[in-house]
Amino acid sequence: MKIEKTFLQSKVARRILALFIFCALVPILALAVVSFTRVRSELKNQNERQLHQSGKALGMSILERLNILEKEFTALCSNPVLSSRAFTRSTREKYTKDLNNRFKGLAFITHSEEFFPRFGQIQKPPGLSAQETEHIRSGKTLLLADTNGDNRRLYMMRFIDPKNRNQGMLYAEINTMYLWFLSENPRDILPYKTELIVLDDSYQLIYSTIPVPSSLRERPEYKMPRRGRGIFEWEYKDGGYMASFRSLNFKFNPVHPEWTVVLTVPNEVISKPMAQFKQIFPLIVLLSFWVVLLLAFVQIRRTTRPLEKLREGTRRIASGDFKTKVEIKSGDEFEDLSDSFNEMSRKIGNLIEELERFNWETLETLANTVDAKSRWTKDHSKRVTEKAVKIGVALGLGEDELNDLKKAGLLHDIGKLYIRDDILDKNVNLTDEEFKEIRGHSCEGERILRPLKIFDAYASVLPMVRQHHERFDGNGYPDGLAKEDISLGARILAVADVYDALISDRPYRSGMELERVIDIIKEEAGKQFDPVVVQAFLEVIQQEGVGR
Repeated sequence: MKIEKTFLQSKVARRILALFIFCALVPILALAVVSFTRVRSELKNQNERQLHQSGKALGMSILERLNILEKEFTALCSNPVLSSRAFTRSTREKYTKDLNNRFKGLAFITHSEEFFPRFGQIQKPPGLSAQETEHIRSGKTLLLADTNGDNRRLYMMRFIDPKNRNQGMLYAEINTMYLWFLSENPRDILPYKTELIVLDDSYQLIYSTIPVPSSLRERPEYKMPRRGRGIFEWEYKDGGYMASFRSLNFKFNPVHPEWTVVLTVPNEVISKPMAQFKQIFPLIVLLSFWVVLLLAFVQIRRTTRPLEKLREGTRRIASGDFKTKVEIKSGDEFEDLSDSFNEMSRKIGNLIEELERFNWETLETLANTVDAKSRWTKDHSKRVTEKAVKIGVALGLGEDELNDLKKAGLLHDIGKLYIRDDILDKNVNLTDEEFKEIRGHSCEGERILRPLKIFDAYASVLPMVRQHHERFDGNGYPDGLAKEDISLGARILAVADVYDALISDRPYRSGMELERVIDIIKEEAGKQFDPVVVQAFLEVIQQEGVGR
C-alpha cells in the first residue's frame, strides 16, 4: 500500500492513528509484560518440577539398587562355598564373572577376625562403632561408606549366620558404577547437563560427578530433616547452578541412616529456553505493533479518502460546480453519505439555477422599470448591457467579470428612478439645477444598490454604477477619477452608454449616423474614454458590420 506524503496532514488521520497506536500499544505492552512474567515464572517452575521429579526418580532408583545389592549380598551369605577354607581358583573366577558388575571385591572374615579375600582387591574393614556392631550382631546388613580422600568406597558387611557368629561374616565392596547407574549410559538416567551429588547425613561427600566445594556441603537447606527436599541456587567458579535435593532413608546403617541426593544443573541450561524466548518475544511484539500500524493505515486510508472526496465536492459546490458527482464505493455509511451529498448537490444546483434565472429576470425587470420612465430610453439598459458585454469579450474578460459587467449594465441607470419624468422628457436645454439632478443619478444608483454590497456577487457592481460617467482624463463625475482609478467595467460602460445615447433618438435631437458616432468616440479616445476600450469597441462594431 502506497502512503502519500500528505497522509498525516489530516487531523482525522492523525487522530485515528493516535487512537490505534494507543489502543494497540497499551494492551500489547501489558500483554507483553504479563506474558513475559508468566512465561519466565512457568519456565522456572517447570525446571524446578523437572529437577524434583528427576531427583525423586534417581533417589528411588538408587534406593532400589541398594535393596537389590543387600538381598543379593544376603543370598551370598547363605552360600557355604564362600565361607569354606577350600575356596578354589576356579570358584573365584566363577564368582568374579558373576558378581563383578555389582561388587568390586568380596572377603570372608572368621570369628577370630582372620581376613580371606575371595575375589577382587579388597581392604580390611575399618573399626566399627558400638551402634554399628550392635546393628550387625542383630543379623542385619551393615552399609559402610569410606569418605576419606578422593577414592570413596562403599562396603557391605553381614554375619553368615547371626545365631552362630562363629561362622564368621562376609565383607564386600560395592561397585559404585552399578549403584550410580554409571555402568550404563548415564545420559539415559540424568537429564541433559545435570550433575549428581550424594552426601551422607554428616554432609560428607559419597559421590559426585563434579568437584564439590565445601560451601555446597554446608548449605543450610540440608539441615531441614522435616522437609527432606528443596530447591536452592549456588555459585561455582564462574557459573551459577540450580540444585534440587532429596533425602533417602534406609535401614543399612544406624549411625548414618540418611543420604541426600542432589541434582544440579547450570543456570545457562535453565535459562536457554528463556534466552530464546527473549529473542523471539520482542520480534513478536514488534510484528504485532507493525500489524496494528498497517491496519491503522488501511483504516485511515478508508476513512480519509472518502472525507477528502467529500471535502473536494464541497469546494466544487462553493465554486458553483454542481454537476460533478462524488463517487465513493466503500460499502458503508460513506457511500450512503456520498449519495446524499450528490442528491443535495443536484438540488442545490437546481435551486441556484432558479435563483440565478430569477436574479437576471429581476435585474431585467428593474432595467425595464428604469427605461419605462421615458419612451426615449426604452430598452436603453439592455442595449448598453449587450454592447458592454461584447466589448468585455473583445477585451478577454472572464465569465465572472462579464457577469458583473452585465449586472452593472442593467442597473447603471437605476438612479434615474428618483429623477422627475418631465426632466427626462424635456426637449429643450436643461437648467443647471436640472442638469445637476441628472448628474446625481450615478450616486443615487450606488445608494440604492449599496445594501447589495453584502453579497460578493454585487461588491464589484457598485463602483461600475457610480463611475460610468467618469472621464479617462479626470474631468468626469461624480468623483473626478482618471485612468486606471476608474474601474474597467465603468470604462466599458462609459463607451457603450455614450454609443447608445448618440445613436438613439432623444427629445432634444434625433439619433446620429453610425459613422458620426464612431468618429465622436474615436475623437474622445484618451479624453473621455479609455483608448484600449475604444479599440475593443471598434472591433465589435466591425464584427457587427452595421448599425445598432
